[in-house]
Amino acid sequence: MSISVDRIQQGGGTINQSGVQSKTWYNPMFVTRFTMPNQIKLVGQLGAKAGGFGIGSDFAWHLELMAGYRFSKLFNLTAGYKAVGMDYTSGWGNQAFL
Repeated sequence: MSISVDRIQQGGGTINQSGVQSKTWYNPMFVTRFTMPNQIKLVGQLGAKAGGFGIGSDFAWHLELMAGYRFSKLFNLTAGYKAVGMDYTSGWGNQAFL
């Protein structure tokens, strides 16, 4: 992630401040997925993941819901919603990565 900010000083003039920060970590996750049987034309799937456990993040979660219609064996149309959350903090003060 990078950021660049132009600050206007009192009395005129500007100061450019910029910074770049990146972080890589790994989260163990438990995954579960439920799907509708293939014999019907309606398509549905519910998925959930939970993890972190203090190894990567303190806690991470992921939920997804998809629904659709199967037109043939080769074609179906689905729409879905996905929500993701993570509680991760590393560093302190100006070097904090949240």
